[in-house]
Amino acid sequence: MPKRVFLLVIFVLSCGIGSARGQDVPAEAPVVGNPLVVDQRERYVLQVSDEIEITYRYTPEYNFTGRIQPDGFISAPVLGDVLVAGYTITQAREVLLKTARLRLRDPEMSFVLKDFVKPLFTVGGEVEKPGQFELRGRVGVLEAVAIAGGFKRSAKNTQLVLYRRFDNDRATAQLIDAKALQQTADPERDIRLQPGDLIIVPRNKLSYVEPYVPIASLVLLSPFAWAWVH
Repeated sequence: MPKRVFLLVIFVLSCGIGSARGQDVPAEAPVVGNPLVVDQRERYVLQVSDEIEITYRYTPEYNFTGRIQPDGFISAPVLGDVLVAGYTITQAREVLLKTARLRLRDPEMSFVLKDFVKPLFTVGGEVEKPGQFELRGRVGVLEAVAIAGGFKRSAKNTQLVLYRRFDNDRATAQLIDAKALQQTADPERDIRLQPGDLIIVPRNKLSYVEPYVPIASLVLLSPFAWAWVH
């Protein structure tokens, strides 16, 4: 093979190998811009009584600060009545900005959540410290009972009732066997609470009889009672 041809072949092969290496993507490398990548972080959803602030860069006379009304709407200058409850902050800003563009020319708007209603859950019934508690992070049924002081001796921990609001007029009820949950080592099986959830711990059958046990004991220890039996 002539020397020039041999060198040409070597050059072509080396270019092909180099380009192939340039196309290799490590398995660990993240793919930027992949539409299937979803942000798993939870975003706050606006709700009734949250306090919001709307400011305009060029028309500050239309600025607004106020709380979301019980129907989920706000009533702001220029915007009028706009539903914002149920949206994230980013979504609500887009809705408000779209409404503002109908009446203002190229508005520059800032939308801020100034104060929010702290999410709460309630535990009632046969627990040591029944009441309302702040929902911080992931809280399951068992942890909720523990926050409420734990079960009383009179508690029926095999039939807890979890009430969860379905809409403004209705709620769902779910029976939970807390005893079975305590026996499993998998925390993922515990039901995660949502804001507004209500847990009721009922009384067991023995607790209904317990108040009469001391009276029954006094009667049985009485000599008159034994005399009557005999």
